[in-house]
Amino acid sequence: TNPASKLKPIKFENVVRLPFIAVELDAIRSNCMTLRERDELELLISSGIRVSELCAMYICDIDLNNLVVIVRNGKGNKQRTTYINSVCAKYIRAYLESRTDND
Repeated sequence: TNPASKLKPIKFENVVRLPFIAVELDAIRSNCMTLRERDELELLISSGIRVSELCAMYICDIDLNNLVVIVRNGKGNKQRTTYINSVCAKYIRAYLESRTDND
């Protein structure tokens, strides 16, 4: 017999996370120190991707003409397409033009 079968499950409160309001987004944007930070922030907000997916992204995954980003997740290397807005595309262009390498 299983002695753990008499134990009751742990009770926890399921908290619903609310999206940022405009004032909070403005505060976050004002704390970005570099163009890269602002670019990453706009990409996360615009597309709703995970940070790990942003870290695994390549420049070739971004289509600024169609405002599309191909995202790979770590679970089985699956791909999905997400969309970005024009403000995000503006910051991506500015960041890519400021870079001196081809990585």
